[in-house]
Amino acid sequence: MFQINLNPNKYDLIKHGSKRIEMTVQTDKIKELKKGDGIRFICRYRIPIQYIDGVITEIDKYKTFEELVENYEPKDMESAIYKKERILSDLNSEYSEEEQKQNGVVAISFKIEDKK
Repeated sequence: MFQINLNPNKYDLIKHGSKRIEMTVQTDKIKELKKGDGIRFICRYRIPIQYIDGVITEIDKYKTFEELVENYEPKDMESAIYKKERILSDLNSEYSEEEQKQNGVVAISFKIEDKK
């Protein structure tokens, strides 16, 4: 199962169903992911550590976050209250332009698994 560490804000957006797409720079591990793979979102900033499991429903690749952000609605990427410009600014502050150009970026769409 692929694991992603998140800050509490992004974790809560996923927990409450607001965020349905994780955006990140592509890595070797991410290149191996495919539709149907499991994904675990972890919030290590809370005690006890919290996590949410999901299933990847789609992986879309882009050259830059600018291109990625243009293809999705803010409500799916972060929150309906955010504008695309804010989301893009946040992503660009987290990942350098060089990282984006060298590796490409991905939008990982997912659905949360029901707790049994």
